[in-house]
Amino acid sequence: MAVSVAQLTSTPQSLFTSLTTSAITFLSFCNNDSGPVTINMYVVPAGETVGPTCLLYSNLTIPPYDTYQIYVGNEKLILGPADSIYCDATVDLVVNTVLSYTSL
Repeated sequence: MAVSVAQLTSTPQSLFTSLTTSAITFLSFCNNDSGPVTINMYVVPAGETVGPTCLLYSNLTIPPYDTYQIYVGNEKLILGPADSIYCDATVDLVVNTVLSYTSL
């Protein structure tokens, strides 16, 4: 199992691109700002581009100094080779992400 961390910006950025078949086992978004921040999360199949058809979470608002977690417990998101996860936020560099994954 491996871990990846990033800070979101207002431009969609890649959080993870699968090299082989992978399972996302944990993903969190931590808002370190004094105001609410809205994020979008995209799951982008290999060969596709980031856009509305890839939205998994749209306009998810995270309250100030709060954390939103997905893929906890036994939940998993399975990605094939070259599939990606992208995210953006309404405020630059105030939302930290932690993503855990394993290759299958």
